[in-house]
Amino acid sequence: MTGVGGDATARRQQRRGFRTSTLLIVVAVVPLLGALLVGWQSVRRTSEQSTATDAAELASQRAVDLARLESALFDEMVWRSVDVTTQSVGLEPDALDGILDAEAAGLLAEAERRLDEALAQVAPGDLDGEPGEELQAVRADAPDLDAVLTGYRGLLEGVGERFDGVLESLAGSAVDSAGGAVAESVAVLGMAVELRQVLVDQFYGYYASVLEVRDPVEEELIGLIGLRTRYREVTESLRSSAATPAGLLESLSSMEADPEFTTFGEGIETVISAALADGAGARRNGPLSYEAAVADFQFFTPMLRTIERSSGTTAAMLDEATGAVGDAIDDVRRNDANEIRGTYAWLALLVAISVVVVALAARLLLRPLRSLQSRAQQLRENPGGETDPVVGGPAEVRSAAEAISEAAQHIRHAALQADALAAGNLDSDVFEGEVSGGLGAALQDSVATLRESLAQQEEFRHRLAHDAIHDGLTHIPNRTSTLAILDAALQRSAGGGGDLAVLFVDLDDFKDINDLHGHHTGDAVLVEVAQRLGDHLRGDDVVGRLGGDEFLVIAEPVGEEAEAVDLARRLLEELARPIVTEAVTCTAGASIGIAMACDGDGTADQLVRDADLALYRAKELGRGGVHVCDDSLRSSAEETSTIAEGIRAAIRNDELLLHYQPIVSARSRQICAVEALVRWQRPGEEGLSPPSNFIGVAERSSLIIDIDLWVLDTVAAQLAQWAHEGLPEVFAVAVNVSARHLASRRFVADILAALERHGVDPTRLVVEITEGALVDDLTEAAQKLEALRDAGVRVSIDDFGTGYTSLAHLRSLPFDVLKIDRTFAGYTVERRYEAVVSKLIIDAGHLLGAAVVAEGIETPADADTLTRMGADELQGFHLYRPKPAEQVWESVVSGASVSR
Repeated sequence: MTGVGGDATARRQQRRGFRTSTLLIVVAVVPLLGALLVGWQSVRRTSEQSTATDAAELASQRAVDLARLESALFDEMVWRSVDVTTQSVGLEPDALDGILDAEAAGLLAEAERRLDEALAQVAPGDLDGEPGEELQAVRADAPDLDAVLTGYRGLLEGVGERFDGVLESLAGSAVDSAGGAVAESVAVLGMAVELRQVLVDQFYGYYASVLEVRDPVEEELIGLIGLRTRYREVTESLRSSAATPAGLLESLSSMEADPEFTTFGEGIETVISAALADGAGARRNGPLSYEAAVADFQFFTPMLRTIERSSGTTAAMLDEATGAVGDAIDDVRRNDANEIRGTYAWLALLVAISVVVVALAARLLLRPLRSLQSRAQQLRENPGGETDPVVGGPAEVRSAAEAISEAAQHIRHAALQADALAAGNLDSDVFEGEVSGGLGAALQDSVATLRESLAQQEEFRHRLAHDAIHDGLTHIPNRTSTLAILDAALQRSAGGGGDLAVLFVDLDDFKDINDLHGHHTGDAVLVEVAQRLGDHLRGDDVVGRLGGDEFLVIAEPVGEEAEAVDLARRLLEELARPIVTEAVTCTAGASIGIAMACDGDGTADQLVRDADLALYRAKELGRGGVHVCDDSLRSSAEETSTIAEGIRAAIRNDELLLHYQPIVSARSRQICAVEALVRWQRPGEEGLSPPSNFIGVAERSSLIIDIDLWVLDTVAAQLAQWAHEGLPEVFAVAVNVSARHLASRRFVADILAALERHGVDPTRLVVEITEGALVDDLTEAAQKLEALRDAGVRVSIDDFGTGYTSLAHLRSLPFDVLKIDRTFAGYTVERRYEAVVSKLIIDAGHLLGAAVVAEGIETPADADTLTRMGADELQGFHLYRPKPAEQVWESVVSGASVSR
């Protein structure tokens, strides 16, 4: 019995030992399995989070691009509306410049430039249709304010729908590791865009509520009340949102504290209060008329200044909101990295717990498990090091020991990799080598994914940083970077680093290359030019591209002016060599202007301006040359600027006047027409300033078009007055128009508008175009002149014989009058060559059905000779000098003829 009982007891103890061993093994393995499961799920969740973050970042960038586009659309709509309204009430183009403290035309041009840039940034798939073509159509077809608002509203609705869609996608995004900060930041961006829209709509609502435009005043007032309410709601939402950047709130407070903004807001509240007090939106005195508003510019002052200032402020608010979106994305990235580190920390903790449990089990399993205890101790002290093998014990214990050892090594390896990722050390050796086992492979796959994502992000940052300071085509410093380099060079020069020179390089024939061979060839030429300039500079010199075909070379240090000139000539020699592209071989050539800086004198902008002046002079003296800016050139530029400002003031202050020089019939010598000649009553000068003193300056800018418009309007008014006083049936007035005006797309419309404005018969007007004005684009000029003739206006080609238009070209030009240049009239009597040419021109004009006028008649012999040659009409000082309108009218009325 004893033996039997002892065997039974042994078997019971064996069974208890087996159950205990099994229980301990289970207790030891469960934490390890939990660690593996938690680690796997965390790594997978982190990978999914990274993917969601990438998607959110892309969507956020789309939202930022669309917000900038919508903002730019609002800006252009505002200044386009101001421009159209100014024209519709008959104001001069610069009438608002004083109110805005800036040129209204410049504000519109700047808004157009920003809109074009914003449109180029938007991904093609983010907008329906062809937004670029729709925008050009809106710009071209804007006859009145309603058309402007309708066109831009259509574009804004499309952008707004896309923007709202992106906001909705971000609101439902899986990126939540930053507490939804990305969606909140984008929502703030949306509110900033809406605030800008509400502000613009308030301007228009107030404008329409006070003036006789758009919908009935009652409806406009109701809409204005809604806009004021929405403005308060949006600003309150921005202030109450925790995601609103402090800079945005400061800009908002600054805008609302602006006296102009406050005054305009009070004006809106006054209109609303008056409407509510009078009932049904009615006003006691009715809406204000355009005429009353135009008579008092102070009516427009608060609105226009508020538009101009709030536009810049809300643009700054959008920049703040955009920056907040980027910060939220960065927070998500940091949270992801922190979660990775936390995951590995928890894994290490769970493994440690498993090791402790195994150690406790080893104590209970006695000798078979003591070696496992020793191994666990070694693993705890040095998880990645070598350990003693397990001696004896169940196979499960040995397998568990091996699994723990392998897991510890993987975790240790992964922890080192996580530290390297967190430190941004993506090239560390810890990422090299292969691992075994499912856990190791899973961890390494996750680490590789994160490493690749971080590497792409780092590469993207480097690319953005490079693109921000380099030209995208030539890869040399862009305008901003070049000016920064020049600033630094000036500081070194001021600190004793020696003098420096700035070389402004402009290609001479680049436009011809683009026109003849296409922009692809033009781009290849620009790349080659940048390469040649860089290859032939001195060691410390820098070349940058300012834009188009303009480059800037910063030569530092330069011993003297001659050294800079020698460098410029070497560069010109290099650029004069033919350039071989894939398609053609061409030669661009260049001109260079030089500005010197001694001891850091001047600013970067001043040096660039001086170099540009020298470049302009180099081109005047003949292309392919070098010129250095000096005091006389600066003085000339200042004088030109003074004359230009004086011309603007002359047009504004009515200092210009017209004299009229009669044109007589060659046969009867009676007046049949007059030519209008502009004069300037310049303040501080005695007598009248002739055109030679200021027309040349005006022709270098759009001022010549302003003078043309003034002359056309004045002549039309004079013709209307003379017609009322009994103008002879065949009498006409000739008006000279500039080449720059002829090249503008409004040329024909400007002339016909002046005639229509004063009710003048178009046949009374003769438009004179100099032969030189036809050279640039003969075909386009012919089309415009034909349009004038179709309307009844006669066309005269002035100064014929001195330009580049051949007699063959006359066949393709629509004209009614051909004026022989005065140089031929003066020599016709004395020189056979001039006589033959004059006779040839007269006969050619008659063959083409045109009347021929001989200018410059200074003597009786000139008049008689050209009359015998067949000239139809004569003009010159021998016959009549230019006179004021009233004196010319006396001669016309009297019917006097000039004695032969």
